[in-house]
Amino acid sequence: MKSKEIYLLKERSETRNGKVMRHVIKAPLLNIDTGQVSSLENPEVLETIKHLNANSSLS
Repeated sequence: MKSKEIYLLKERSETRNGKVMRHVIKAPLLNIDTGQVSSLENPEVLETIKHLNANSSLS
């Protein structure tokens, strides 16, 4: 998947162990289900990503 647009976020979707959950970043941008996110340390980042997608020229 080649990037068409790049967004800078203040936070990333990370687990409590610090691993980046790439599928959680991609899912809202591709309008698919994020799946299991209970281990996400900062679930509010999902709303930020969804908001970016709503305002994107790609949607």
